[in-house]
Amino acid sequence: MATQEVRIGSGAPVTIVAFERGSLRCAEVIDGDGVGIDIGDLLTDVIDDADHERLVSDLGGGGPIDLSLRHRDGRWMRLRARIGDDDLVRAVLLDDSVRATRDDAARIEAATLRAFSRATTLADAVQPLMETLGEPLDARFIELWLIDHRTDVLRRVATVSRGLPPFHLERVTGPMERALEEGFARIVAEHDEVVWIEHLRDEPRFYRRKEAVLDGIGSVVGVRLGNGSREVGALLLLLNRPMPPDADISELLERLGQQLTMLTLNLRRDELLQRSQRRLRFITELSSVLDKSQDPEVLAKRLTAALVQRVADVAILERVERRRTKRSVASAEGTAMLAIADDLVLLPRRAKGRIKLTEGSHLHQLGARHALVATLEARDQTLGRLILLSVDDPFDDEEELIAKEAARRAAAALDHAQLFSHRSHIARTLQASLLPHTLPAIDGMQIAARYEAAGDGIDSGGDFYDVFATSGASFAAMIGDVQGKGPGAAAITALARYTLRAAALRARRPSRILTLLNEALFSNEQTDRCCTVALARVVMRGADARAVLCLAGHLQPILRSPDGRTSFVGKTGRFLGAFRDTKLFDTEVLLEPGSALILYTDGVTEARARDGSEFHDRRLAELVEGMPLDASAEDIADAIETAAINWQERDLVDDLAILVLCRTNQA
Repeated sequence: MATQEVRIGSGAPVTIVAFERGSLRCAEVIDGDGVGIDIGDLLTDVIDDADHERLVSDLGGGGPIDLSLRHRDGRWMRLRARIGDDDLVRAVLLDDSVRATRDDAARIEAATLRAFSRATTLADAVQPLMETLGEPLDARFIELWLIDHRTDVLRRVATVSRGLPPFHLERVTGPMERALEEGFARIVAEHDEVVWIEHLRDEPRFYRRKEAVLDGIGSVVGVRLGNGSREVGALLLLLNRPMPPDADISELLERLGQQLTMLTLNLRRDELLQRSQRRLRFITELSSVLDKSQDPEVLAKRLTAALVQRVADVAILERVERRRTKRSVASAEGTAMLAIADDLVLLPRRAKGRIKLTEGSHLHQLGARHALVATLEARDQTLGRLILLSVDDPFDDEEELIAKEAARRAAAALDHAQLFSHRSHIARTLQASLLPHTLPAIDGMQIAARYEAAGDGIDSGGDFYDVFATSGASFAAMIGDVQGKGPGAAAITALARYTLRAAALRARRPSRILTLLNEALFSNEQTDRCCTVALARVVMRGADARAVLCLAGHLQPILRSPDGRTSFVGKTGRFLGAFRDTKLFDTEVLLEPGSALILYTDGVTEARARDGSEFHDRRLAELVEGMPLDASAEDIADAIETAAINWQERDLVDDLAILVLCRTNQA
């Protein structure tokens, strides 16, 4: 009878040839000493208890038998038997561990790959490995180490443990980061094949080997992660007991390592893309914040506040103004605001990039451990620097990129703000020179004026007004609007104002005075700008006050009578600077006690609401007519200015000027 020897465990080979069906007593055993022994007793020491009960039950039932049994050492056996004519059960016990191991490997690989397909982080990828490999290998820790080629560092990015609290894990695995040439993970990363250390106590290259052995680690298995010659990192499995190398498991780990490599590269690519998108969104938001102000102080506060929400625990912006350093400091919630004087040197002037703060330094004493410095430069000038502080973790590459880009945009914004401030100062100074510093005090007359420049204040406006004494008991009041804005408009404004003052000393009729201004504009070859002017020559004689009014292309003034009724007065002629023939008209207006004459520019009547509707002269007349009869010149000017600005619900789009003359009841 043909037989096949099968080694069971570490004992002598045992081949079961035949046994009695009823009693299950062994009828013949070759190379063994088991004749007459119960088959169940014979296999008790080599199969699991559950499989032993199933074997006895099936052998007693009769019929062909094909059972898979689990050896106590983990291997699989297969028992095939049939009943002969002599009522003996003839059986062969085969070692089926190879096939079963391959089946297990296939199940593990399939389950792991399914988990990989759902993983969105590296931690998601490592956890399934413990679930599938932890029990078969009796693994306690599984670690994933990746190479950062930019910093030449091996960094542990994910760890999963089985049955131990985290403090044991740290005790065994050591620091989160290793120099690229150090550590067992580096050795694994350089090998194409699985590195299997059966006895960890004999492996000096594993750092903190003594602590690991004391903690019960027996073996360590390392799997290289890489794509061809490109090294990615290493996967380390730390096992509870010493385990000899296993070719089937090594083959499985190599395949899983290849899949984990692809997953790691894909996740890295996705992470870089997501980080790039987040960085772009943040920089875009930061630019929007910086664009909302031209004030350097406001810009600095907004920048530092945005950075502590995204990058740092503390953000400091140092800017140099007139050789003095000014600082703006912001800190994240829960971080104490640093008390830093402007004259205190925080870091060396040449400090750049990422810095680990040394003990004893001022910033270290205040609780910071890491700094990140980016210089603010614009138009080949250093405007200051941005200092970010961390009280715990060091800054990474992504945060350094954000800091540099934030510094670049902040430098551009601050440079623009300084230019804006300089131009605004010039514009304000120039505009102030084009308007009277004070209005004259005239008996029997209240005078009030308002002026608001449109835009951002960096260009001088074209609107102007003036009131000045002429001769005897008369004075001149004028308001005008020069085409355009900026230096050109300012030049014409100055020309108009001072020409009118000079002409009023030579001529009495307003039409003649304006004609002289028109001739001056035509004689000025440096400009072709036009302007409109409303000029009133007011003569005060006792209780009488009469105004001779001339309008050169200008809007009609409003006359409010003592009873509150309003009317538009004057006849509009041609505007100045366009035609040599002016065609101007003088109109006499009686100013009774309690009456008011309101002059204004088109910045008032053409103020537009968001729906496009204009304020219009009709609304202006209704506003003036609805005011109390005893309203002063200041009251009327305030009401008109407020109404015109509120009507627009936004920044002015055109300059506005208002001049109010109120005849008092006392002569």
